[in-house]
Amino acid sequence: MNRWRQIFWLVCIIALAMTPLVVRAQEAESAAPTMQGVDAFPSDERANEAARDALGERNRLPWYDAERDDVRAIDVPPTDLGQFSNRESRWKSQPAAPATGTGNNWQGFGSLGEVFSTLLKIAFWLLVAGILAFLIYLLVAAYLSRENAALTTTARSTTDDDMADEHERISSLPFTMARPRGDLLDEAMAQYQAGNYRRAVIFLYSYLLIQLDRHQQIHLARGKTNRMYLRELRQRPQLQAILERTMFAFEDVFFGNHAISRESFEACWKQLDEFHKHVEQASA
Repeated sequence: MNRWRQIFWLVCIIALAMTPLVVRAQEAESAAPTMQGVDAFPSDERANEAARDALGERNRLPWYDAERDDVRAIDVPPTDLGQFSNRESRWKSQPAAPATGTGNNWQGFGSLGEVFSTLLKIAFWLLVAGILAFLIYLLVAAYLSRENAALTTTARSTTDDDMADEHERISSLPFTMARPRGDLLDEAMAQYQAGNYRRAVIFLYSYLLIQLDRHQQIHLARGKTNRMYLRELRQRPQLQAILERTMFAFEDVFFGNHAISRESFEACWKQLDEFHKHVEQASA
């Protein structure tokens, strides 16, 4: 490549050196005599003499030897063409070596160290998030457990208080009866399911009297009769009618020692929803 450049610059230098000769030749051609009485085309000898005269005058050319009328060699100093090469050019003489694929760079992820560092950061934040979620779960579970325990304790306390209050009121009933193992209404249902309708109606009537006393519709006291409680309900005719029907069934089995049919007990039991509604309205 450098050799061809040297040849190119050598040709340019020779062309520049021959420029005056060409100009002089054109001037001589323009000044040549016309064909009117003069030979338009001189002979070869005359042409050679004219050329020698032109080259031998003041325009001395380093490549022309006037004594021998011949071309002589010219010593051209070597030119450092490197200073002219690639000037203001983006071209590189040697292309970059292609990637061998053995490096650690991953396209889109950087070096292997960067990828490993990113994975460590992700794992760290996932661990932190998991710990926080676990702590929140423990706090919520502890709160719910405490609330459930408080509700259970409250419910148990309420139940115990109700049972104690119920047992105390049983002692104020106008008759003597065996204390139930649990709630009076639950005991009445258990006796009904067992087919013991007589005991079932006793517990049911006792339940009605205690509920009326609890909601301050009557006042339980020893020595008072069932008719007295009915008179206390004369301002509440619906409650009076419900209590009176169950009272008649109770007196038949308790005082008269009569049997009671399943249908009679069920007729009294079916009034419970209406009884509860009127009691709530009366105490509101």
